[in-house]
Parts: sequence; structure tokens; C-alpha cells
Amino acid sequence: MGQGSGRPRAALPERPNLVQSWLVLHGELAESALDDMNCALATAYTMPRVREWAREKREPSTSAINYMLRTVLQDQLKEAGLSADAVAEVLEAVRVPQR
Repeated sequence: MGQGSGRPRAALPERPNLVQSWLVLHGELAESALDDMNCALATAYTMPRVREWAREKREPSTSAINYMLRTVLQDQLKEAGLSADAVAEVLEAVRVPQR
């Protein structure tokens, strides 16, 4: 389950990319999650743009990658049974450098 949503996750592609994983994690709430990302990053990304990222037609900004990475990694580490402190420690150590 993703972030306590209570919904089963949609199936991921065989080799999902980060954006596909982020979309599956948020499922029906992807629009709301995108609004949250736009607010946090002071951006105005649209779902069509995110879908282009998911299809690897365009590349997300470094800040969008880091935002999605943090969200997906946090969910995956919690699901793997890591403690909240261990998850926080990993999240502090992992990010893509700004270009």
C-alpha cells in the first residue's frame, strides 16, 4: 500500500522509471500529489508533462527528480520495514545534484 492510502497499487511496468513509480504510488491522487509538488517547488507542471516524463519523452528538472525520488524512496523503505529514523537518515543522504 502506498502512504496509507488503503488502496491496492496499480501494476508497475516490468522496469519502471522513477516517474512511473511516483504515479503508481499516488494512483487516483496523482493530480493532488502534482499540486503538492508544484506548491513545494514553486512550479506549474501539468499531468500531460508528467506523462511525458513517464514515457521518457522529456526529462524532469533536477528539483522534480529529487522531489519524486524522496517520495518514492520513503515509501519503498517504509514498506521494506525500515524504522522512521533509518528512512530519514537515508533520505538525507540521497539526492541528485542540481545542474
